[in-house]
Amino acid sequence: MGFTESKTRTLFIVSTIFSFLGLSSTIIANLSNLSMLIAAVLFVAQLSLLWIIQRENRFSKALKSAMQNPGFPQTGFLFSLSILGSGLGFLAWMFLFEPGSLVRDVLIQLSPVIGWGVGMAFFLLTTLGAVLNAEGEKRDGLLIGAVLCSIIGYLFLFWLSAQIFSYTIDDAYITFRYSKNLAAGFGPTYNPGLPPVEGYTTFLWMLIMTLPHFMGVNVATFSKILGILLTCGTFALISLLTFTLTRQFPLKTRLFFGAFATYILAMLPITAVMGSMASI
Repeated sequence: MGFTESKTRTLFIVSTIFSFLGLSSTIIANLSNLSMLIAAVLFVAQLSLLWIIQRENRFSKALKSAMQNPGFPQTGFLFSLSILGSGLGFLAWMFLFEPGSLVRDVLIQLSPVIGWGVGMAFFLLTTLGAVLNAEGEKRDGLLIGAVLCSIIGYLFLFWLSAQIFSYTIDDAYITFRYSKNLAAGFGPTYNPGLPPVEGYTTFLWMLIMTLPHFMGVNVATFSKILGILLTCGTFALISLLTFTLTRQFPLKTRLFFGAFATYILAMLPITAVMGSMASI
C-alpha cells in the first residue's frame, strides 16, 4: 500500500512549512546572503511543488502515481533513515568542531537546510511507519530497531570522522596537485610544462577536485566533506540492496536488515578513515 492522495498533499504542505521555517531562521539569525539564497530557493521549490500537486497535469499525476506505488513506503523508509542519520551527523559536527573552524562555519550557514532535511526525514519515517503498520504485519519493534541502528551508526561515523578530520593522508595531495594544475589551465599534469604522467588514482575524483580550486575553498576540507556525503549515499544504496536481496523474509525484517547492514559498515573504523581522509 502506497501513499494516498491526501497523505501526499500533507507531505508537501509539511515540507513547505519546514522550508519556510528554515528561511525565517536564516533571516532571524542574520546568516550570510548565500545561506538566505539557498533557503529561499528551497522554499520556492517546495511552494512550487505544493502548487503543482494541487493541479491535475501530467507531472502531478506522475508524482502522485509514484508515491502511491506499493513499493514507495519501503524505499522511502530506507532513504529517510539515511537522510535522518546523515543530517543528525552534520548537526553533531557543529558541536564537535571548534568555534571558528571552516567546517563549523559552513554547517552553521547550512543549518536551516540541514534542519529541514532532518525534520522531513523524521516526518516521513513516522508517516511511512504508520503506512507499513497498516499492512497488518506485526513486529513493530523491528522498525524502531531499524531507526535506532541507523542513527547510532551514522552518529558514530560522524564522531569518528571528526576526530581524524585534521589529518590528511599524503597520497591525497598528489591528486590535489593534478586538479590544481588542471584548474589553472595546464591540463592533468603533475609538473606544468613537462609531459603528462598519470599519477592520480581516480580520473573522475581528480576532475571533481578542480571544483574547490575554482571556488577558492580549501581542497582538503572540500574533499573530506564530499567523501562523507558520498559515504552516506553509499549507505543508502547498501541498505536498499540488502532489502532487495532478502525477499524471502517478512517485510519489516527486510527493512531492519537494510538498516543493520549500514550500522555494521558505519561502526567499522576503516569506513570513517576512508570517507574522511581524502584518500580516494
